Amino acid sequence: MLNRAFTKREKVLLLVLVMILLGLVYYRFVRLPVQERIAAADTTVLEQQMEMEQQKSAIIKQMQEDIENGQKEVNGIVASYDNLKAESAALNTIFAQATSFNFSFEQPVATDDAVRRTINISFTATNYQIARRIIQQVHDCAYRCLIKDISVSADSDKMQQYANLENATISGSMSVTFYETLNGATTTNGLTTSDGSAVQSSSVGLGNSSLDLAQSSLETMAESLAGDAADTIAAGAGF
Repeated sequence: MLNRAFTKREKVLLLVLVMILLGLVYYRFVRLPVQERIAAADTTVLEQQMEMEQQKSAIIKQMQEDIENGQKEVNGIVASYDNLKAESAALNTIFAQATSFNFSFEQPVATDDAVRRTINISFTATNYQIARRIIQQVHDCAYRCLIKDISVSADSDKMQQYANLENATISGSMSVTFYETLNGATTTNGLTTSDGSAVQSSSVGLGNSSLDLAQSSLETMAESLAGDAADTIAAGAGF
């Protein structure tokens, strides 16, 4: 049996060999698995983003179909001024589904015998389905109205990087203009005119009024969600 002490040179070579072996073991069993897990996690996030965008695209497509159908319909009656109490009651019934809501009333404006009353609304809903139903019910209100400036967004969960449009709490806002007429009205109190002139109590009938209400309220909402989708894609790409 050969028994001798290693020289200093041999000890250095053995130490280098051991370090190389340790480095290979670290790379194979520590660093490489960690990199694979990171790559898998990145793929999962991208897949979640793609799935969310596909959901948004499907929702927007359905809303666009609703727009095409809604543009052919004009809903609601044009009530005589002052119909604020009935309109407020209808809105309160609809927004009872919301988690919270706030109404801001603008002064009604008369043009000839047509009256426009704008109410600015902000609200939160438990999920998208409820928010969508609220907007649809406002659109289908018994009193003639036009919805404008719709903004809808999903509130992100602190534990999630991206909000799920289907399940996240929804924050929304809109401007709803109700249309009334001075035909048959018993008062003109609270009315102003677009040109600042005095409101005439006499009525000339709806034939001289312009009430172009063919625009569907869902169009603005679809555009808003499409913009949100584009922002999310840009954020995920690192732009």
